[in-house]
Amino acid sequence: MKKTVLTVIGFTFSAFLISEIPVLAQATASSRVFVPGFNVFHSIGFFEVGAKDVERVFNDHLKGVSRSRVPEISRHFLALCKKHRLDPAYVLSLIQVESNFRTRVVSSAGAVGLMQLMPTTAAHLSKKYGLPYRGVASLKDPMINLTLGITYLKELRVKYQGKSAYFHLAAYNMGPSRLDRLSSRPGFKPSQTLKYFENIMNRVDYWRNYASKADSV
Repeated sequence: MKKTVLTVIGFTFSAFLISEIPVLAQATASSRVFVPGFNVFHSIGFFEVGAKDVERVFNDHLKGVSRSRVPEISRHFLALCKKHRLDPAYVLSLIQVESNFRTRVVSSAGAVGLMQLMPTTAAHLSKKYGLPYRGVASLKDPMINLTLGITYLKELRVKYQGKSAYFHLAAYNMGPSRLDRLSSRPGFKPSQTLKYFENIMNRVDYWRNYASKADSV
């Protein structure tokens, strides 16, 4: 995969060319360099991940649920991505980094499930959007966790519209209030969150092509 060097908010890192990853993207300046963003839904790449692809990923990697539930969870996941205009491969990459597909994992900070949601965030989303949430234990149900987590990604995409995907992911990782407070300081430079951002973006292409890679083994 071809990469080029791009400097964002004081840090230099590798950025993907849009010709290599036709993911939701927004151009910078007049070059072919793209910072992944979230203004385009009907990109070429979006539908490269279909229901059968997602089902294969979940069959191979989802932990803590009966395999009989995988088709339903896969359809639900894809419907949420389509509804909220998020690339499924991007969300799969985030899930891998957050929980490694473990549905029942709880972090030391108290984040729960596939998308590592904090109970306070889940309660906020449930109240604001009328989504199902029945307390901390319900976040171990992948249907509920995905509903809330992907809705949260959409909410953050709207909040940071026009900014690079770094802000979208950093806000998911540390919380938007903390990110806004830190990023408003003069000389702000990301460190841990930059690594988090790169870990997710570097895996997007892998999940987009997962089915074909698995077939070639």
